Amino acid sequence: MLLDIGSHKENETELLRLSGVLDISTVDALKSTADNLNDVHELIIDFAKVKFIDSTGVGGIIHVIKQFQASHRKIKIINISSDVFEIFDILGLPEIFGRDLFLKSK
Repeated sequence: MLLDIGSHKENETELLRLSGVLDISTVDALKSTADNLNDVHELIIDFAKVKFIDSTGVGGIIHVIKQFQASHRKIKIINISSDVFEIFDILGLPEIFGRDLFLKSK
């Protein structure tokens, strides 16, 4: 399955809407997209349509988070399903990077 990445930029904030699976076959697309956001001061990644994430996908998310935090830019991941959030939670990502960075879907 593929990962579709839709983007919308408003001022210095970029919204990436992910749809599909974030795994070993798709993670490079996310990393490449994030690597090219040099003029963005805030990144919001919408996980509403992410159906599955594997360990490589988690590694890709960590890469993007570290990249933005290292350059003192804001990042948030929103609309995370309970299943995907559970993976992040088990791995301790909210504790490592801050709970306010990971927002579950309602």
